[in-house]
This record gives sequence, structure tokens and C-alpha cells, in this order.
Amino acid sequence: MAATLIASSVFIGEAAAQETSVWPQVPEQGTTAPVDPYGAPPSDATTSAMPTAAIPSDTDLRLDETQVDGRENLPQAPVDREGSARNAATDSSGVRLGTMILRPSLTQSLRHETIKSGNKSESTLYSDTQLKGTLTSDWSRHQLTVNTQGTWENVLSGDGDEGSGSAIDGELRLDLSEQTTARLTAGYDFSREDPDADEAIAGATTQYGIHRLDAGASIERDFGRLRGRVGIGGSRWIHTDAELAGGGSLSQSFRDRNLGTVTARLGYEVSPALIPFIEASAGRLQYDEKVDPSGYRRSSDIYTGKVGIAADFEDKLRGEIGVGYAMENFDDNRLDDLKALALSGNLSWSPRYGTDVNLDLSTSFDPSSSAGTSGSVVYGGRLNVTQQLRERLVASLTGSTDWTRYPDLDNADSTTYGADASLSYEINRYLAVSAGVGYEYTQRDNALDDETIRATIGVTAKR
Repeated sequence: MAATLIASSVFIGEAAAQETSVWPQVPEQGTTAPVDPYGAPPSDATTSAMPTAAIPSDTDLRLDETQVDGRENLPQAPVDREGSARNAATDSSGVRLGTMILRPSLTQSLRHETIKSGNKSESTLYSDTQLKGTLTSDWSRHQLTVNTQGTWENVLSGDGDEGSGSAIDGELRLDLSEQTTARLTAGYDFSREDPDADEAIAGATTQYGIHRLDAGASIERDFGRLRGRVGIGGSRWIHTDAELAGGGSLSQSFRDRNLGTVTARLGYEVSPALIPFIEASAGRLQYDEKVDPSGYRRSSDIYTGKVGIAADFEDKLRGEIGVGYAMENFDDNRLDDLKALALSGNLSWSPRYGTDVNLDLSTSFDPSSSAGTSGSVVYGGRLNVTQQLRERLVASLTGSTDWTRYPDLDNADSTTYGADASLSYEINRYLAVSAGVGYEYTQRDNALDDETIRATIGVTAKR
């Protein structure tokens, strides 16, 4: 299935499991995502084993929305505080390594998945292993954060497709003065194309792999009530060959490309908790091969702009939301420009102790390699509610939808609806068990609808 740029920066990426371009999802508080107009969420193969807040995928055209404009160099939260969840499940002290703190976790789970399409039904039992780690500095000034994640998936029974991936990203925040902060970011991600994606190779035993490298730098400064930020970002995508069922391989080097972007944002402090802003970015997407196998020049220029408001009411409400316009102009005049009225943002709300509500909105471009079409515009929304039922018991409910629209194709649009529910129980501060169920339905204009039902149970060891 599926495998996520307007924000503080524009990015172009390919989805970790699906080459869809999604406006980047909001990075965690205190991080700055590289500019990338083409990216997408992880494929279904890894979604059940990976949290939705995973590192941006290969086709993500998202905005860096998670960075809340406000006063710089505020005191940092204690190193043992992990987000707004106030429960034992997130109260892990980690392992101290000199002036750094490492929080590792290992999750082993079993997942049963049934996919129905028309009169055809396929069931698969998977074994998922996920290793995660966060390394955070404990310095009086400046901050370094490194996140790593690896997922390995094995088919125990059935004919489903295995999906594995790995990612690492880091950010160095430099407190240059009370009014000025600089940020340096870097990241690497590897994933395989989802066999059900539009860009997958038909008849391949192993889909092509996608290596993605990101780097970025930005500087933020306060000018009285004004908040200014400028940044540059770069991304590189490298595709491995697809292995064919009849033997041999098929090169995908024509998909290799580079992206460079420049972003600027200006905000005004109405109050310390509310800052309206305007943002604009421009980028160049350059393919290694000037002409693709279909004879099209798919390199392009990307422009985005938006207005929005950032809020920071501490643990009660924080995040930002914006609306804008994005356009991708291709070098080949035969390809129609991709245009979108873009709504994007991320809000975290805690109406009461033990309850957390998170809303994510995104708009993205999904590139295509098919002759005669530029690609698609993908609109996504996700709402997650987490409730602490007992001191050690946490429930989570998630709903999501993705609408894919092809401006230059008739009867090619699709809509995907998803719902997930889970329970997590912490046996002690080092061990937790969890169970969950999920449902996903995809409605297509020109093809059979399909639905996916999954059930997962797992155990997590952590520090």
C-alpha cells in the first residue's frame, strides 16, 4: 500500500515505501526538517511496526510545520521528559554516556494482515522487529539530538510482501546569542518501493530500493516582536535496481535526483503564545538523466507560499497551522504544472491530564514516471487521541484519510480511509506489552476497491 512541501521549508522526496510527494509532517518540537517537496509516509509493510512519526520518507513534499515560532533559547525541558504524554510508559531515564543520554528500545511483534480486493483475499502473518534509539545532549548550552530506527519484517506464513527499512537523522542547535539560534540538520533513510504503489515494477520479485540523504541549515533571530528565519536544504535520492521474476534486473537510475531549496519566514509576536507568520520557499528538482525512458524532461522548479499562525501554550496547546499555494513547473512543456491550495500543520492539544490530541494536515505532490502525466496531488489528514486509563495503561485511537488527485487524468483519483486502536500496558519501566487492531479502505475511480484488516501484539524492552 502506501508508504509523506510547505512548512518552515519545502522538501521534495519519495515515500519510504511509495513514491508520493507529501508535504513533510511536523517534526518533533525543537527540530527542523530539511526542505523537501516530495516525500511520503512509510509503506503499510512498515507502518504497523513503525510509529507514524517516523522520519520523512522518500516522496515527501511537506512544510516544516512543527517548528513553533516564538522566543529563542528558552530553557530546555529535562532530558528525561519525552513529549507531552504524562504516563509511566514515557518516563524512561535512559542510559547516560558522558554528557549524552541514550534512550534505546527494542520491539518484537506479530502481525496478522488480511487484504481483500474484489473477490480475492490474501492473509499473511508477519514477524516485525524494530530497534530505535534517541541520543540527546545534556548541555547547559546548545543541543544535539540524534534519532535512529531500523525495522525488519519477515513473513511467517502467507504470500505477503516483506518490507524493511532504516533511518537516522540528527540536529545540532547552536545558541549563538539570546536572540539568535542556528540549526544544522542531516539525515539518511532507506526503504523499498511498495509493491502496490503506482510506481512499483510489475512482476518484480524484489522492488527497487530508495536511498535518501538530507542536509540543511537555518538561522533564526528575534527583532523585537518580529521573528525571522531563513534556511537552505538539500536532498539526494538514489535508486537500486529491481529484481525481475524471470531473472535479471531493471535499472531505476533514471529516478535519481537532487533537490535544493531556500526558505524564508517572518512572524510577528502578538503575544508570547501566538505568532502569525508568512513563509515562502523556492526549490529546484534536478534529475541525473535529463530525459526519462518515456522521453520527458521531468526536472522542475517548485514554489510555495503560505500564511499561518503558531501557538505555544506550553503543555495545553502548541503547534501551528497554515494555508498556502504550491506549484511545480516542469522543464517539459508537455507536462502540466502541478498546483495545489495547500493546507498543512500540526497541533498538539491536552484538554486534561492524561489526554493528548494530535492533528496533522498535509498537502503533497506525488511525482510520476508514466508518459503523459505530471503526477498527483495528495491531501492527508490524521487525528490521534491518547488516553491514560490507569497509571500503567494507555489507550490510543487514530483516524486518517488520504485523497490522491490526478489533475491531468480522468477517473484516476483515489481515497484511503484508516482507523487504528491500541492498548499499551507497562509491566515496569523497562518492559511493556501492547495490542492493536487496524482497518484501511481504499476507494478508486478506475480500479477495484480494497480493504486491509490487521491485528498486532508485541512486547517492548527499553531504557
